[in-house]
Amino acid sequence: MRLLLDTHIWLWSLGEPTRLGGRVRQLITDRNNELWLSPVSTWEALLLNAKGRIRLHGDLAGWLARATAHLREAPLTHEIVLAAQQLPLPHPRSCWRRNSFPCHTPTLRTVFWPRPLRCSVSPW
Repeated sequence: MRLLLDTHIWLWSLGEPTRLGGRVRQLITDRNNELWLSPVSTWEALLLNAKGRIRLHGDLAGWLARATAHLREAPLTHEIVLAAQQLPLPHPRSCWRRNSFPCHTPTLRTVFWPRPLRCSVSPW
């Protein structure tokens, strides 16, 4: 299965895997599954770090290289952004649309966490 990781799921899998539910942990540790990440999640993590909402350890380039080494980069096209803009949102201020951009590729399933993120992230 090809899984698109939400920003929260990605960061918690690196720094606080016990915060993930058992089913999510099982999915992301199953070597038969491909894990994908949107560049938008990278951008969101860097913004959260700059705002002090999370703490990324070490230099950002090195952290990012380690944190994404095992992931595939999900595509982001103009068509995907347009489709994401048309998604119905459960809450008007929800950032789900931004995190769900690449889920419109036919073979990716999104794994997400719908709450605000606060954590310290130190992959390796």
